Parts: sequence; structure tokens; C-alpha cells
Amino acid sequence: SLATHLKENGPLTLAATLEILGAVSAGLKAAHRANVVHRDLKPENIFLSRDDDGTVVVKLLDFGLARSVLDTDGVRITSTGAVLGTPTYMAPEQVYGEKEISFAVDVWALGAIFFECVTGRVLFAAQNAGQAFKKISVEPLPSFDDVGLPAELVTVLRRMLSRPVADRPTDDEVLEVFQKCASRIAA
Repeated sequence: SLATHLKENGPLTLAATLEILGAVSAGLKAAHRANVVHRDLKPENIFLSRDDDGTVVVKLLDFGLARSVLDTDGVRITSTGAVLGTPTYMAPEQVYGEKEISFAVDVWALGAIFFECVTGRVLFAAQNAGQAFKKISVEPLPSFDDVGLPAELVTVLRRMLSRPVADRPTDDEVLEVFQKCASRIAA
């Protein structure tokens, strides 16, 4: 899993992060187009394997909490007060147990995973779920400034981790920025 890789090897290079999370972003885009919200995106659910030719293959797994959305806006009506997901990667609306959960929860989680991949630290370190919920709700977001990321990437990552759902980018916007940055690094 990506979690095991990070634990054993530390932070990833920007190129590796963009390659892996670009593939995850494409997978989420496909799931969202099929009206499915993952709701528990985390490094443990991202598996890395290799094809026979050595190419890295990224697999997005464990759709156990995934749910089909009810309308084209990507909003699912859930049980009021239901808190589902892994605290470290939960979006604020999940933390609050909001009734309407959208694709934006997966965008938040992907931003949190990106932060972890490039820094080696979780977005909001906490000793228990309650502390994690509090930090996600009110603590200022950690800075990406000391990581040396392209400005365009920092902008989209900050939007991905925006507390207001409406401020988060679409799957297309995320994937486009990830691909642009990856192609610049490869050039």
C-alpha cells in the first residue's frame, strides 16, 4: 500500500507523488462519473504494483464505505449524524456528520494524502478521533510553502483542502493541474 511505502521509505518525490496521485485522481474521476463517492480515501487504500515491464500500476481499493449519489450534483443523502471514514483524511462535512456528502470529500482526502506524500506528515496529527475532528474543523492548514512545489500546484492543493465545499476544485481541475505539473517535471 502507499501507507506501507511511506512508512518504510519516507516522503515521495514530487514526480512520484504526481504519478501515483494522478492515477488516483483519474480513478476518482471515473468513480464520480459513475456517481460513486469513495468516502474513505487514505494511503492504506491505494496499492502500488508493477506490470511485467516494470511500470507502476496504481490501484484504488476498498470501496466499502462508497455510496452511489442520488443526483447529478454529486450529493448523497446520508443518515443525519453518521460519521463515516478515517478521521485523518475526513473532510469537515464528514466530521460534522452532514446529511449531504458530495464528491468533494474525496477531493479533500486526496489533498490530505498529497500533503502526506510530499512532507511525510499527516495533515492534522492527533492522538484520537475527537482531536482529529477538532483540528480538521478549526486549526489552520499546514503550509505547503516549505516543500518547494510549483505555485499552480499549491493553489489547487489549498483549494482541495478548503473547508467550504463550494471552494474545492472539480475532478477535472485537479487532474489537469496534476498532469501539467507532472509533464513539466518529465520535460
